[in-house]
Amino acid sequence: MIEDWVYNYIALPAGLLGYRLISLFDKKARLGFEQRREVLRDWELKLANLGEGKRVLVHISSVGEYLQVKPILRLIKERSCGLKLVLSFFSPSLAPVISKGVASDLVGYLPFDRKEVMERFLGIVNPGLIIFSCYDLWPNLIWGAKERGIKVLLVNASLAENSGKLKLLVRWWFSRLYQELDLILAGSEEDKEMIVGLGVSEQKVITTGNARFDETLIRIKAISETEPLFSVFSGFKSGACLVVGSSWEEDERVIVPALAKLWKEGFELKIIIAPHEPNLARTKKLFSEFSSLGVEPYYLSELENGLRRLSANCKVIIVDSVGKLYKLYKLGEIAFVGGSFKSEVHNVLEPAGFGIPVLFGPKIKNSQEAVKLLEKGGAVLVKSSDQLCQELRILLKDEERRKDLGRRAYQLMVENQGAGERSWKLLREHFPEIFG
Repeated sequence: MIEDWVYNYIALPAGLLGYRLISLFDKKARLGFEQRREVLRDWELKLANLGEGKRVLVHISSVGEYLQVKPILRLIKERSCGLKLVLSFFSPSLAPVISKGVASDLVGYLPFDRKEVMERFLGIVNPGLIIFSCYDLWPNLIWGAKERGIKVLLVNASLAENSGKLKLLVRWWFSRLYQELDLILAGSEEDKEMIVGLGVSEQKVITTGNARFDETLIRIKAISETEPLFSVFSGFKSGACLVVGSSWEEDERVIVPALAKLWKEGFELKIIIAPHEPNLARTKKLFSEFSSLGVEPYYLSELENGLRRLSANCKVIIVDSVGKLYKLYKLGEIAFVGGSFKSEVHNVLEPAGFGIPVLFGPKIKNSQEAVKLLEKGGAVLVKSSDQLCQELRILLKDEERRKDLGRRAYQLMVENQGAGERSWKLLREHFPEIFG
């Protein structure tokens, strides 16, 4: 078939070459190559100790996808006695996040999608079913599975409105690829309409909702106020707190001037800012920017390690490690979610789950959740530093408006629960030979 030839002789070699070039400068990409040197041998060794039982292979591309699919995996583990969940992932950033035993039996890197490699991989793993999440599909893995009679499904299926999958030049390609899937569980009615618009049979596409709502609320409920993380903020009480999550430099060029104006006007506003990539260069730059305003920042690591204690006049804490942001939203009265002045807004559900107003910039086409928050009245979109300053000024002065936005944000979370349970019921219904 022509799509097989185009992919294996043009698209895939070009993609691998580009990834190799990126790895010369990017540590994460370089690690991805290094970890795949003996990837098939690694899988053979791991699977040798897995034990008996039907196997389901679940592929996850990113941390966000993992959080979305985790409620479904948890239900599979709880309710399918003897079933073995095997998770593959692409990005090295997922390695420390996916913990064996929580929602899987075994994890490992997915090999690069070369045809002959995927044929060997399928022979080694021997799954009875393959589950993809969101939109990360690997053609040779899908085609190889179909040749072996292995069913393939997509959960939390999502297509952004500006997705390349809907552009004419590649529409035919993705139309054929999505038609290979046996079942597609769509994250929303809008996603279903776009997928059916690719030519996929409507009978194959069922709307379940987005399980990320479920996982966000589960993680929030599990947070304890007695965690050591919160003890370092004991002196961070007076004044409202703005939590800035996953910020990039493009976001900070908007945020920092707005904060400077508010402080100059006398607002007692405290900031917890978590850069998306909190490496030394980024955190030092932030430290310098706030210091130039006459504000003395603190690094969170210094507080956690007992190297400093918060002073009464502390206004800024810079989060210089990963994995803590979603908990820190608990300390905020207002949140600003980054990426939204760069290219794509990051996770808006975490602050919404704490019932606080969510602010972000204009780059939100990648996030249906951000759009839903705006429609619900639980979020505010700003397009400039001046507008951000004005919206913060309003929220700081008007406690009732602040609480109303927070209630609406949390209400959206509650209304969209249940995708994990709905997905599990459909898995049992459509694949009784696996989950029955």
